[in-house]
Amino acid sequence: MKKNFLGIAAVLVAVSLSAFTNSSPASAKKSATRYIWFQTKAGQGSDPALNDSQVTYLAPASSTPPAGSCTGAGYNCVVGFDSTQVTGGTHINGEQIIKAFGNPRASL
Repeated sequence: MKKNFLGIAAVLVAVSLSAFTNSSPASAKKSATRYIWFQTKAGQGSDPALNDSQVTYLAPASSTPPAGSCTGAGYNCVVGFDSTQVTGGTHINGEQIIKAFGNPRASL
């Protein structure tokens, strides 16, 4: 029995330690959502849904890209849409609900 005790103890320690270790890094589990970003035209940033005439294409990215001029009325300056809402990579398909909000304007 003493002969098997060390082996059994080693297995128990290994199993108990493996229960508290992370099998993969947290960054591998979290993948950033890639949106297609547009800058809203002045006066359009407070709308919950936008169409192609209300925005200017910026770029696809996992984080908010910088916008040009964010002056004028309307709160949201940069907005993101997923790929199913965009035609040809650069045009909003009809009127679409905003999926991500980027840089706000200073005021409405």
